[in-house]
Amino acid sequence: MFAAKEIDVAEWKGDLLAVGVTEKDLAKDENSKFQNSVLKKLDSHLGGLLAEVSSEEDFTGKSGQSTVVRLPGLGSKRVGLFGLGQSASSTEAFQGLGKAAAAAAKAVQAGDIAI
Repeated sequence: MFAAKEIDVAEWKGDLLAVGVTEKDLAKDENSKFQNSVLKKLDSHLGGLLAEVSSEEDFTGKSGQSTVVRLPGLGSKRVGLFGLGQSASSTEAFQGLGKAAAAAAKAVQAGDIAI
């Protein structure tokens, strides 16, 4: 059993920061900024990189989608967006997130991962 604790995603330092997002979480305002407060804060910390990558790679948060970006010079070596689909309320969505994050962590040989 592990204890979950809230972390400041913009300040976390490790190998991979995996962020589960729904399709709704990726909604943007008229300035192309995320409306979701967590994504907005993280994207601001990363200079707009997540908004840019989500647009360029047509990442919409659909279940099974993922995108991982390398962050040289920042605390996290990589940050990944992992799609949960339309809702994050199902067990299957979180199981899919766990499997996708584990596969990404293995692929980049991450020792420290936060979800």
